[in-house]
Amino acid sequence: MCGLLIIIIIIIIVIVIIMDWLQFQNMEQEHDEMEALGQNLSMQQGLLLMGGDSIIENQIGMTPTPTPTATIDEVPPPSSSSGFKRRFSDEMIDKTIERKQKRMIKNRESAARSRARKQAYTNKLEQDVSMLKEANAALEKEMVLMRLPFDPNLRPKYQPRILPFRRANSATF
Repeated sequence: MCGLLIIIIIIIIVIVIIMDWLQFQNMEQEHDEMEALGQNLSMQQGLLLMGGDSIIENQIGMTPTPTPTATIDEVPPPSSSSGFKRRFSDEMIDKTIERKQKRMIKNRESAARSRARKQAYTNKLEQDVSMLKEANAALEKEMVLMRLPFDPNLRPKYQPRILPFRRANSATF
């Protein structure tokens, strides 16, 4: 039941995102059409001003109708609520760049401190390992020495066997 609810919520979120994207695409397309219309208007006005009546008449086969005298400059700029990009002032851009640089510097310093701590910790662990290896070797030697008198099989083979002193010949006095 809970899994089904999660899937339904995810589907709703995906649908909302797709609808927003489609709406943005439509607004972008309308903006492009408005720009193209504005360019066509200014081009037609230029042709009319240059005496281009005969050119339009020859292409279409009809006399041209008077076109509106609006230029692209008269079209109001898109508002920020229409979904177009905002224009930021240089001051705001400078502040954001400055904040970003400060954040990057702090991050570098923090990373350097972290690397130094890690290096110190690694060095300490290496020292501890070497000390423990030495202690382990000493304890192993001690353990071998403790077992020597009781178990002759544990004697190291490199040590010669100690024989008791005895006389081979008697001395003449």
